[in-house]
Amino acid sequence: MHLNGDMNARVFEVMSSGGCLITDRQQPQSGMGALFTEGEHFIGYDGDHELVDAIETVLSRPLEAVDIARNAVNLFVERHEPEIRIQQFWDHICGRSNSLTRNLGYEPRVAAARDAGPVPLDVLIERMRVYEFLQEQVRVRSGVRVFYSAGVEPLTVADSADLSRLHRAYACSPDVAPETWETLGTLGVSGQVVPARLEAAVDEKWDLIVIGSDEFVEPYVINLLNLIASGRIAIAGNGKPIPPSRRLLLGQLGWLPDPEWPSLHVRASEPTVPEVDAIAPAPAQ
Repeated sequence: MHLNGDMNARVFEVMSSGGCLITDRQQPQSGMGALFTEGEHFIGYDGDHELVDAIETVLSRPLEAVDIARNAVNLFVERHEPEIRIQQFWDHICGRSNSLTRNLGYEPRVAAARDAGPVPLDVLIERMRVYEFLQEQVRVRSGVRVFYSAGVEPLTVADSADLSRLHRAYACSPDVAPETWETLGTLGVSGQVVPARLEAAVDEKWDLIVIGSDEFVEPYVINLLNLIASGRIAIAGNGKPIPPSRRLLLGQLGWLPDPEWPSLHVRASEPTVPEVDAIAPAPAQ
């Protein structure tokens, strides 16, 4: 079983030793499907019951398991020996080959990043901190949930797509904002995001709620921040630096910087802005 939605070294260790690999299926962003084929080089499973079935199948049909192991070790020797990979790495670093870059063709987010051009360092760090928080939560427990408001750009929503045990909700429906969901499809993540009502941010429990920086001037966001009682809040700059006034406003609403996770905010006190009875609907996106 993979630790955190990644394709880790155990995949290569089992294959290189001639074993028949049985492993949990990963999100497309892991790259597993770009390097190996299920049923030919490994056996995949989703959940405990399918794992037990896979083990029973291997034990009852050992010759098929040997064939899978043979296919895997042959492919490993042909393409993934350390000497081969080290040479590819240095060829890439020294500009002699772009084969490693071409190998990323399976990942639409890479193409989007290339088209977008360089990202300012402070903007990138903010996105990374949100990702790192979600990655750590998924690593140590199940049932982690993140809620993105409608003002968060699709690229930021797509950042967490490779975390396979994460539930993502987006307060933006395909009917109201078809262009947004078309962008999610271009990024290859539309099937990994669930549309949700804005009220779900209050009615349900979330480990993290991400709100677009520009939304902080909207009354419905003030209402939302007043009504949320627990969890963490993050600001999405959507490709721009986050104004200090946004963090100041969060403090006025009773959300203070999280000492453990820089850039995130936790509920620390009662809000200083009068609470309202209901969340006003978000403007159509």
